[in-house]
Amino acid sequence: MNTYHIILTLLQNLLFGTNFDRELTPKSHSKQQIQLIFRKGRNYGQQIQESSPLTVVIKNPGNPFPFISGRKNNPFAAIAESFWVLSGQTDIEFLSYYLPRAKDFSDDGTYWRGGYGGRIRNWKGFDQLIHVYELLKQKPDTRQALISIYDPETDSPATSWSKDIPCNNLLHFIIRDGKLNLYVYIRSNDLIWGFSGINLVEWSMLQTVLAKNLGVSVGSYHHFAGSLHIYEHHWETANKIIEKYTTEHEFGFSTKRNIQVTQRELQLDIPFQDMNAIFARFYSWHDELINPESEVTAQKLIQQIRKIAPDSTGFQTYLQLLSCFTLYKQDNAKVFIDLVHQMLVTHPVLACLHYLLRVSKGIFRENVFRHIKGTGNLDRLKAFELFEEKSVEYTSEQRIIVT
Repeated sequence: MNTYHIILTLLQNLLFGTNFDRELTPKSHSKQQIQLIFRKGRNYGQQIQESSPLTVVIKNPGNPFPFISGRKNNPFAAIAESFWVLSGQTDIEFLSYYLPRAKDFSDDGTYWRGGYGGRIRNWKGFDQLIHVYELLKQKPDTRQALISIYDPETDSPATSWSKDIPCNNLLHFIIRDGKLNLYVYIRSNDLIWGFSGINLVEWSMLQTVLAKNLGVSVGSYHHFAGSLHIYEHHWETANKIIEKYTTEHEFGFSTKRNIQVTQRELQLDIPFQDMNAIFARFYSWHDELINPESEVTAQKLIQQIRKIAPDSTGFQTYLQLLSCFTLYKQDNAKVFIDLVHQMLVTHPVLACLHYLLRVSKGIFRENVFRHIKGTGNLDRLKAFELFEEKSVEYTSEQRIIVT
């Protein structure tokens, strides 16, 4: 079960007004059924289609980045926000570079009052993440490894005036059979911007990095939403996502092409004993990265990234991806291609390249494909080419396998 199938199934069941509590399985619906979903979906208050309550179980949360045709979800923003949360930040300056609308959810234009990072890493001076790690290390069978995000003392009075009341409220970690399972409770969950936009990514990353530090495998991910909903301004997007499924694979590739993709997980591997120092180096490097006056090459970026987290290859790949986003914003196609050549082809890498080729236009897009066609080593960029409709012609005997 991949993330695209999960979101598709949620769209169909949510808009149809069906409550269910089970593991999701792929489904296929006709356009007539899709129309029926919208006619019979339930509507509450702020013009939403809602299912209440709803539970999603993902047995393998290792590939949380969805390839969603019909919308322009930004995986770079999801990566950046996940790091922002993991490092305990609440100011939106860094986040706004990837998520310009961040200020729309801030009461003062500077901080997210209910930012998850601050609640998790610095709850009135208490680091809940490190506490959970130490507790599970000492007592692997404990049922007490919880992280609280909702603060009744500050959040309950704020509901009358604040834009930022935490939607995700409780994280519960349990180790069973040598696997770390995560149970997340969410009071209010927007399927488009919340569940598929960031929640799956940020919490599965947290689950993975905690499991790596504990020396156990990643278990299942359980997502409990008191209200899972789609706002009216996203109904058109929801329809596009569902309609695209009838003509495209879960990765957004046309079914007319003979393509097989074997996806590889990219595990976040930040050692907790060095985490604060690593993130301090990361933010210092990032300030230099986004400076338009900085002169960069792919090799220079790789060397800088290795110094930030020398023993964390997964984290390094994520930083290479954030570099790609800046190179895209700066129209630096040559260094972009040079960097992509040296990257490990994984599920997040494919998701990010997919996004860029859907949104990029003009000179950057032209230069990217000019460099692709001009290089003598295309193997590492085959996945990149898949997303350009006219860049490559495929015969029935051609198969592209990304391993």
